[in-house]
Amino acid sequence: PMGNPNGGVSSLTRSLCDAFARAGLQPEADDAIRDRVWYKLLNNASLNPVSAITGMTTHQMYADALTLAWLKALMHETLDVGHALGLARDVDVDERIGQAAKGSDVKTSMLQDVEAGRPTELDPIVGAVIERLESRRAAVIVDVTGSSVSSVSMV
Repeated sequence: PMGNPNGGVSSLTRSLCDAFARAGLQPEADDAIRDRVWYKLLNNASLNPVSAITGMTTHQMYADALTLAWLKALMHETLDVGHALGLARDVDVDERIGQAAKGSDVKTSMLQDVEAGRPTELDPIVGAVIERLESRRAAVIVDVTGSSVSSVSMV
């Protein structure tokens, strides 16, 4: 999907979609692209650090009650940040997890990085959430997220 960061679909976005379509791709113009980005961020900001710390695949995380509660806490904090910044719509976390659980059982990219001894993308994914929050001085508690970031840094 493509769209303008502040909403809507501009003529430039439509031109890009047309160019991608001519190249054989199936682009989609989205007038609420930020919602899509935050929706995806819910998974990335929760699944990636938890899998890197636990070594679990996605379905293993969904099946373990304590790990699932951890994932939900991270998702709720990410949503709280998005709401505080005016960037996220309401999302039912249980529904989001249910949708994700229907997909393939995978090792997240961060877990693959840890296993391969490569640096993780912790800062671009989770650190960006905290950085945006701090830059706006929004009053949102991100204790679980902060603890997870610290824990991944020690792996």
